[in-house]
Amino acid sequence: MIVAEREIWLIISRMLWAFDMRELPDDPIDRKEYDVLSGRSPVPFRIMIAPRHAGVERVLQGWGRELGSGEGE
Repeated sequence: MIVAEREIWLIISRMLWAFDMRELPDDPIDRKEYDVLSGRSPVPFRIMIAPRHAGVERVLQGWGRELGSGEGE
């Protein structure tokens, strides 16, 4: 796996671990509507993002310190 793919996988997996992402009740996601230019990308949509548990903030701050010091993964 090339570096860029690995980094994207790490970012997405951390987002899924850390946050509960839900559709807004008053603004549903239209899964059949796509961008006219490419025909492959869904149109932009809004979601609600909330931490999955109380420790998420602490863990994310730790990751931020690691990245800021240059000693990250």
